[in-house]
Amino acid sequence: MGIQERKEREKEDFRRKIITAATELFREETYANVSMRKIAKRVEYSVGTLYLYYKDKDELFLAVQSAAFERAFSFIQKMQTTADPVEKLRNLGERYLRFGIENPDLYRLMFMMEHPMDAMKEGDAWHSGIALHNLLTSIVKECVDAGRIVADDPDRLSFALWSLVHGMVSLRISQRLEIYNGEHLNCPLCNIDTDQLVIDTHEMMIQILERHQA
Repeated sequence: MGIQERKEREKEDFRRKIITAATELFREETYANVSMRKIAKRVEYSVGTLYLYYKDKDELFLAVQSAAFERAFSFIQKMQTTADPVEKLRNLGERYLRFGIENPDLYRLMFMMEHPMDAMKEGDAWHSGIALHNLLTSIVKECVDAGRIVADDPDRLSFALWSLVHGMVSLRISQRLEIYNGEHLNCPLCNIDTDQLVIDTHEMMIQILERHQA
């Protein structure tokens, strides 16, 4: 290994160390309460060293989000393979739900933590998140092309499906589904397992789409 290659690898290793430490802090605290100085202390380097890699906290947080999206995309890509487009759509949604439910802190970092978005204006941010969105859209269009689902606008249907699973994950990890645990509601859903409720609701939506096939 050459000197330049070794230096680049060391830089990348340190960048990962920064992202890991920053991820831990953002998961423990709010965006506003985390500072570059706190992150520097966690990695045991000077704050000036951090600024050699990231110009500010917003840019570093965007890198943290990007790493979380990469983990999500890697997890979801491991969904069961099938040639049936509707089954692909079903598997994609279920894997997305599983990732969000099993990784609530990461999901909050990706979608729910309030923070400035100025860094989004520069460079190719959230590339794995965009790849995941494109995967959903391509599967929806595959379903439409195969005549398995009717949709005049597959892109808006993709947005609707993502909104459904995102909304359910957000409700689940923010404990807003606890209303179904107990006798708070006078309905058959009381005391239901909320994780199963989320999975069943997604399945119901897929079945509704199938019933409206050409």
